[in-house]
Amino acid sequence: MFEPSSKTCNICGFKNSELTLKDREWQCPECKNTHDRDINAAINIKKFALAEREVGLVDSLAKVKGMKQEASSSKT
Repeated sequence: MFEPSSKTCNICGFKNSELTLKDREWQCPECKNTHDRDINAAINIKKFALAEREVGLVDSLAKVKGMKQEASSSKT
């Protein structure tokens, strides 16, 4: 899944489609926070990775729970 990490405000989530590669800093028009392009991207990449990990953990726990329920129902 592609996420525009440098173009997305890490505070409010606004996506700045006007941002170009030459723009090293930008101010979010929504929350007025000023971002260094690279630091903002790094923060967003970390957030995206943690969110994906959380989804993966939830999916894994659901599978384990389902397997436990199947095992317990097959015993009766």
